[in-house]
Amino acid sequence: MKLDPVKQGKISVYLQIFVEAARKLNYVCEIIDPLRLIQIEGNGKSWYIYKTRIPVNNSVSCILSKSKTMTAKFLREAGFPAPKHELFEAIEPARVYFQENCSRRLVIKPDYGIGGDGVSMTTDSVEQFDQAFLEAKKFSEKVVIEDFVPGKNYRVLVIGGKVIGVALRLAAQVTGNGTDTIAALVEAENSTRKIRSSSKIDLDEEVNRFLGGQNKSLETIPAAGEIVPLRSGTNLSTGGFTIDVTGQINPETADMILKAVKVIGLDYAGVDIITQDLSVPLSSANGIINEINFNPGLRIHQYAIDRGERDVAAEIIKYIAENYEPYKFI
Repeated sequence: MKLDPVKQGKISVYLQIFVEAARKLNYVCEIIDPLRLIQIEGNGKSWYIYKTRIPVNNSVSCILSKSKTMTAKFLREAGFPAPKHELFEAIEPARVYFQENCSRRLVIKPDYGIGGDGVSMTTDSVEQFDQAFLEAKKFSEKVVIEDFVPGKNYRVLVIGGKVIGVALRLAAQVTGNGTDTIAALVEAENSTRKIRSSSKIDLDEEVNRFLGGQNKSLETIPAAGEIVPLRSGTNLSTGGFTIDVTGQINPETADMILKAVKVIGLDYAGVDIITQDLSVPLSSANGIINEINFNPGLRIHQYAIDRGERDVAAEIIKYIAENYEPYKFI
């Protein structure tokens, strides 16, 4: 008897989401490689999903959206609010720029990168800036330095000119109990996350830098009830978590996001926005479109708190079945 990788827990979580949704829709789903590739058949069609990539977007737009600076440039030229940035290959001119602008809060990140890898918030320390720059450099030849934009982080999932999910993204954090150190609180939180199959919080250099900016360290004992954020990035891969807020997005903001995705030439995207208030238009809240991702992971939505019956993976599969043309059965 052939064993089921899903029941065994030996399949990529990204593919597992699609497999479970396809089975609920009574579509045929073959797991070709449990870590990389599945094939789905439905509505007289057949298609592959490779990791998080579905057969919808064109390759040129995918390449374009991988560059944070290129995406921001096209968005600004089209009149959308997007980050203003400087791009550096070498650390020396980047350090000069930092020293001239360190009175402002700055974000350092790879120009090409996914999952929050190499993203840091600066302090006024040149040494910590150098560490952050070199960390970003591990993931991209070019490094972006941009102004920090205050507000909450949201991921908006779009396919076929429709918003199908919105999630509030929150950074990794722990809550003090007045007794344990931050390191001990993280260890306890990671034990809980293991049970929930959530990404654990890694205590890396970014965490140390971020805590240092709060005059804290891993040995600090937070007061009971004190919430201690551990990093600036909200990616699930670095310990973040999400809350479903699809019903709260302002219609004007949703329409702006759909138009922005068209500017980049994508049909399917995860759009990251920063805004003080999701319920008002993005422009009225001094918000920005921070990034556009061509192959968004669905954990952000599928495992969000307060998701209810929302199933974005099923929506995506149905869209492909109705609109995807290649590989029709004869």
